[in-house]
Amino acid sequence: MQPVQVDGPTVRRLRAERLINRAELSRRSGVSYPFLCDIETGRKRASDITAHKIANALGVSVERLAAAERTDVA
Repeated sequence: MQPVQVDGPTVRRLRAERLINRAELSRRSGVSYPFLCDIETGRKRASDITAHKIANALGVSVERLAAAERTDVA
């Protein structure tokens, strides 16, 4: 398994596209609400296990959470 650098704004965008708030994503993924907030804002990094939990909860591949997948870069 290749390590993945989760991009917080990508998580936020994918969550918003699915009309899921942070509390619901926390519940679905099993990732605590405060830690999820820290990941989305870039204050903390997600482990590979956490990245997989978030990806599964969003219904996407873990690679879609990677910074390289961002399309909103200015």
